[in-house]
Amino acid sequence: MPPPNATAAYHLIPYPKTLYLYQFRSNASLPVSLLSREETDAEGDGGPTFKSITWTKDETSIITDKPIEAYYNHEGGGEGGGTGSVPNAAHKATQGPERYAALAIRGPMDLSLTGVLCALITPLKAANIAIFTISTWNTDYLLVPLAQKERAIEVLSHDGWSIDI
Repeated sequence: MPPPNATAAYHLIPYPKTLYLYQFRSNASLPVSLLSREETDAEGDGGPTFKSITWTKDETSIITDKPIEAYYNHEGGGEGGGTGSVPNAAHKATQGPERYAALAIRGPMDLSLTGVLCALITPLKAANIAIFTISTWNTDYLLVPLAQKERAIEVLSHDGWSIDI
């Protein structure tokens, strides 16, 4: 299913770094540095970082562009970890890390738009490519397993999506 129309908002922009997906218990202690905006990226160049944290009564899901251990080590292990170590067993992720590649829909998008994600994920479903999505106020992010990134880009390009590579 091609994009709903040809507007620039239906272009996809690959995120340049690998994203790591983790699942924690809903009551797990997380490092304060995970919530900080004052950190540098994984390459240490001060660039922006990608973090998404979703808390529900059942779980906490975290997506970040660096391994979770970096946040614990940043604090010398605090928040349930030993000094300078990753967290103890009570605070470790229950799942992950799963490695993903992300494509962002060029935004900002109007919140009243409908069918955008459906149009984006339909060809990937047909190609048997698993997806994970994140929505923000301005845009949607499509995450695909890192090993399927090139295939996903090929499928979406063939379907009519413009991808800024």
